[in-house]
Amino acid sequence: MTVEWYGEKVIAEYKNRRKKFLKACGMAGEALAVMNQPPHIDTGASINAKTHKLIGDDRVEIIAPLFYDVYLEQLSGERRYGIMAKTLDELPEVMYKLERQYFG
Repeated sequence: MTVEWYGEKVIAEYKNRRKKFLKACGMAGEALAVMNQPPHIDTGASINAKTHKLIGDDRVEIIAPLFYDVYLEQLSGERRYGIMAKTLDELPEVMYKLERQYFG
């Protein structure tokens, strides 16, 4: 029995799935940052200012210009409890679900 190996197709499919996974993680991070933003606090950044961008082949950066986070963390010293800190705590669970969805 012979099995043909289509290595280039397998690698291309993996890269395609990885890109979709990273984009989904970026969009999930944006959504979490929006949900974690208290409605009564003016952060200086609208919901539309939150976005994400792919960096290389294996990284996504969530961009949410939130001066409120910096202000809170400066007040509290070492304790993190800003909007993006909360988002960072919630995102791994979402990423795990997305990883199972895209990679099985």
